[in-house]
Amino acid sequence: MKIRIVNKSPHPLPAYETEHSAGMDLRAFTGGPVTLKPLERKLIPTGLFMELPVGFEAQVRPRSGLAVKHGITVLNSPGTIDADYRGEVGVILINLSDSEFTVNDGDRIAQMIISHHEKAELKEAEEISITNRGAGGFGHFREKMRRIALLFLIVFTAAGCTRKAVMSTADTGKTIKADGRYDYLLTEALRQKYVGDVGEAARLLEKCIETDKTRSVPYFELAQIYSAAGLSDKSMNYASTAARLEPGNYWYQLAAGSLFTQYEQKDSALIYFTRALRADSRAVEVNTILAGLYAEKGEAEKADSLLRVIGAEGEMGDDMFLMMISGLIMNGDLDEAARRTQKLIEREPSEIRYKALLADIYLEDGKQEKSDSIYKDIIAKDPENIETQLLYMMNLVYKKEYSGIESFLKNVFESELVERQRKVAVAGRLLSDTAYVKENSSSLAESLIILEGQYRDDEEILSMRPSMYETAGREDEAIARYEELLKTVKPGFYFSERLILLYAGKREYRKLYDLATVYSRENNRSILGKVYYAIAAMELKEYEVADSELKKALILAGNNDELKVQVLTIMGDLKYRMKDFDAAYAFYEEALQISPDETMVLNNYAYFLAEGDRDLKKALKMAERVMQKEGDNETYIDTYAWVLYKLGRHRDAHKAMMRIFDKEGERDPEILEHMGYIVKALDRCHEAVAFWRSALEKDGAKTYLEEEISKCGNY
Repeated sequence: MKIRIVNKSPHPLPAYETEHSAGMDLRAFTGGPVTLKPLERKLIPTGLFMELPVGFEAQVRPRSGLAVKHGITVLNSPGTIDADYRGEVGVILINLSDSEFTVNDGDRIAQMIISHHEKAELKEAEEISITNRGAGGFGHFREKMRRIALLFLIVFTAAGCTRKAVMSTADTGKTIKADGRYDYLLTEALRQKYVGDVGEAARLLEKCIETDKTRSVPYFELAQIYSAAGLSDKSMNYASTAARLEPGNYWYQLAAGSLFTQYEQKDSALIYFTRALRADSRAVEVNTILAGLYAEKGEAEKADSLLRVIGAEGEMGDDMFLMMISGLIMNGDLDEAARRTQKLIEREPSEIRYKALLADIYLEDGKQEKSDSIYKDIIAKDPENIETQLLYMMNLVYKKEYSGIESFLKNVFESELVERQRKVAVAGRLLSDTAYVKENSSSLAESLIILEGQYRDDEEILSMRPSMYETAGREDEAIARYEELLKTVKPGFYFSERLILLYAGKREYRKLYDLATVYSRENNRSILGKVYYAIAAMELKEYEVADSELKKALILAGNNDELKVQVLTIMGDLKYRMKDFDAAYAFYEEALQISPDETMVLNNYAYFLAEGDRDLKKALKMAERVMQKEGDNETYIDTYAWVLYKLGRHRDAHKAMMRIFDKEGERDPEILEHMGYIVKALDRCHEAVAFWRSALEKDGAKTYLEEEISKCGNY
């Protein structure tokens, strides 16, 4: 999955530090030190602006190192960045320690996890089913535990400092030796927690454990506090200890399982949820959690067996039915998935989505006639229903039967009953199908114009039509639309970026120069703006401007080696054009020190060495390495042949170039020029003249070739 991101900071983009990392580090973009006093909170900017795909969120979570060493955590952990948010990513940090903490520009302050989420549809009802748990919370267990803790507080407050024993559920029927110090510490810890002094509460709870390591309540309370502070290891350790001390306590097992699930320790979570189920065998919610975890692990049979237990007790709702069906589909048991979907339809005969699900299962199972029959029945019974039309249309899209979707698509986009997110999802699905876009770009454009009319200020929707033009190869229309949007949408950074790339691709360097000048100024920390500003300036022979922008781009590249190599290579190209050959070669050498096998650097370096008749053996070795990696690339073949030509190996050069000319297609004027020199060296002047004339037709700036044509006798 690719995510568009604008980085206005000089720091590298968030990245996964290891192969299996779940989170990417976010860095502070403060311009200087920011001090957090004890218990003070501040919003720390990052300079990042993101465009997440629909159906995904970014979660901002604390960094364990900051939490453990300094007591610094994310206040609203996990913070949520929605797919339609276009503002700057900020991190709300709070200092839970008793000393000041300084955040410096570029510090790693939080981690970001990209996560998929579902869109829930709430169905109003007169009543909901009754369970053993009743009003008790599920998943987010803290409210239940607050009530338990409050009960302890009431008991201890009423008891004062008496020597009465405090009983836990694990000690029912036993007498625990009274401990007034423990009672006092726990009572005071709970009081401090509820007045908001969690630091003091944690200190007192730790003292409780020092006093008596057999009591479960302090461990559980600390698990909550450390979880809120983002101290995952500590919170899981204390939660598991509480669960171990009271193995029959349903809520402690559920709490530990929930924490381990939150921190992606799902194998451990399975253990605690299983214990919770032993403590309360009729706990429907735990069955559901376990089924979901097993489904995630791909153990569909275990998930299915748990859901069957729920079904046998009559507690299974539609969502659980769907989970069971999903597990069966994942496991490839399509017959059973179809059978259970039919049962779901019997429960909800008016719900057309379940009928569509059954049709889709049949289609997946190769039973297209059955699938088509259901969809035809759906559309025939209620052809004006927009939900029906939407489902029927998406079935046609899935089967790539595009001829019938145009009218449905317009109806869906015009309807006020279909929410924005579903319209965007439909449009995104169609735009991702290149074949459909190329064949139906005109009608799709009409439908997208309808969508634009409903959401006039929605940049995500406004970007769809020009993006579609790009996919369809209608670049001039894409450019015209982006230009039109930039007149009304501010700041329109994404539109500017697309235009910059399109201008560069079409070699419209004056337009590129003008746009990149403005974009680079408004996005002073955008490396894309600097690089393309420099490229345009190079082509317009504004070498000093190009040099200045590339120096800025190199600073912005920071520790990102890939970006540094690209910038250094362009700097080498610039210096060569400026005829500062030693500087050009130095930049190439620096780039190769960072990435010795970078084909673009090897190719450009080899070519310019050949052009300058310098170190041709070194140039040949580099060109040969490039050919081993990407021997079908015409630009790289041309460089290899040109080095051979410079070495006087004219027949080898001609043989290499014929790998290009043996194929049909347009020829770059540079390749035509080089082929002219090669065949001339083989005493075939008439062929050379033909190549040079073709090069001149494609690039009128190559006037020096007229002299070469004249020398060849003007064939």
